[in-house]
Amino acid sequence: MDPQMKDVLYSGGDISIVVASSRPTKVEPVKEAFQKTFGRATVVGKDSQPGIAPQPVGFDAGVKGAHERINNLRCTRLVSEQQVCVAVESFIVELQPDMWYDIACLLLSDPVHAISVQTFSQATPVPLEYVKRAQSECPPSYSLSSTGYSVTIGQVMQRQLAVDPSDWHSSVAGVSRVQLLHIAAKQLAFLYQQQLSRR
Repeated sequence: MDPQMKDVLYSGGDISIVVASSRPTKVEPVKEAFQKTFGRATVVGKDSQPGIAPQPVGFDAGVKGAHERINNLRCTRLVSEQQVCVAVESFIVELQPDMWYDIACLLLSDPVHAISVQTFSQATPVPLEYVKRAQSECPPSYSLSSTGYSVTIGQVMQRQLAVDPSDWHSSVAGVSRVQLLHIAAKQLAFLYQQQLSRR
């Protein structure tokens, strides 16, 4: 089906979501998941940047980045205080010695119903050489080093492999970022629907 026709057929209804990003690789998986779960849903993206390092490192940094993206949307009045928002924040984490993975935190905030839902994407292995390069390119005096690196893994891979820095996943692990986020967004939409039904 034509993507524009799909938007017409499945937009609307009672569910309105603002994704704290304008990137299609983040907005489209959320849109598809919520429209599939709720039947109809209006999902749009609005750019919002967190005050953390461009390459977050660790679960805490990823979750913090997701919260900050939503808070920034509300503080700058790009959305109303009552708007349901979803943020997607990717981060890397060392789950075992020298074994690094890229994971995305998906966070939904619904202030009207006092609902907060959080899911994570499947972990994608990140070759150690790219992590070491990002580490080495980060200045020792980097002001945001407590949350990560100044250079993203995607930027390193773009230079080394000539891949899209926002979707290197398919080149390295055979599954695109959109596919990874879609599964996590489906879980997010389902859990949100369950919590709404109990209100």
